[in-house]
Amino acid sequence: MRLIGEDRPIGGVPDINSEKPFAVNSLSPIRHIGCGTLLVQKKVLTDLAAAHPEWRYRVQSASYYFGRPNPDRDWNFAFFQVQIDPETRHMVSEDFFFADAARKIGHESFVLASERTYHTGQFDFIMNLPLIASHPHAPFM
Repeated sequence: MRLIGEDRPIGGVPDINSEKPFAVNSLSPIRHIGCGTLLVQKKVLTDLAAAHPEWRYRVQSASYYFGRPNPDRDWNFAFFQVQIDPETRHMVSEDFFFADAARKIGHESFVLASERTYHTGQFDFIMNLPLIASHPHAPFM
């Protein structure tokens, strides 16, 4: 999927690590990003599966709240894992793990900070980075 007006694949949300400041009104590359409202190309997932066959695991139908996954399958891949970074000894969240793994095989992550994003799970999470950035006490200003 490509963002209209941009010639790059897209993805984005709130929990962001970047090596440098990024623009709020354009698509910007970042190092890590939370995946609550992530848009990801299917190719990233198929490339990760090919690069990491050790992430393949058998699906246990009892582990799904609403029945077996659709489409029906026997195998899944652990694309999102929590790890301890062997160099820094920091915990790496599953979202950051995914961004790191994708980057290592040639897929960058981007943020489109001008857009409001929504993620609905147990709670509705609404992210509005321009509004947050405009707050006088924003920690990154």
